[in-house]
Amino acid sequence: MNKIAIYDSNFVVALVDEDDKSHRTALELHSLIKTKNLLIVYFDCVANVAEEMGIKYIVSFDKDFHTMKELTRIYDKQSLESLVHDKPN
Repeated sequence: MNKIAIYDSNFVVALVDEDDKSHRTALELHSLIKTKNLLIVYFDCVANVAEEMGIKYIVSFDKDFHTMKELTRIYDKQSLESLVHDKPN
């Protein structure tokens, strides 16, 4: 089974808004994610839906997600690599 991650709205905004301060990071991370074995889903009620569905990963620039032990935040290349590099689902 693939690992499943959610794109948070702030990440999506940074991905599409060229003036966003995180735009380049979002583009790079999105490009890398596409090469990994991650299934990406999008929701409005991100954290609640993730918990209900057993989703463990969120792609977000929102540091507050670090306080949620149920979710592992992917926010840059290093956090993605440490998550998917030779680790089982």
